[in-house]
Amino acid sequence: MKYTVTVFAACLLLAVLSSCSSTYVPTRAAYEKELKEILGQHEDNALINYGKPDEVMELAEGWKVLVYTKLPYSVSPLTETKKYLGCETKFVVSPNSKIEKIRADGNFCVR
Repeated sequence: MKYTVTVFAACLLLAVLSSCSSTYVPTRAAYEKELKEILGQHEDNALINYGKPDEVMELAEGWKVLVYTKLPYSVSPLTETKKYLGCETKFVVSPNSKIEKIRADGNFCVR
């Protein structure tokens, strides 16, 4: 019985240690890779992956920008500009609904 408990404990410890070593850590590189895969695709891919945008900016000649914001951000009292402590991602969409450019700003643009 003591041998069985010891083997079980050793197996349990091994399982815990192996799961700890494979823990995923979100990175900026992983987020940028994910964004590159969406580049050139239909804007529906942004909607499917990120949901409803926080803002849609309509531009000239049918172009638009889909804006996704993860708060928080701070506003400079002198310049009144926003500095995103979270992540703001913008998808520039052409008149034919293709994602032409992507920009991600902020300290927490990770996946």
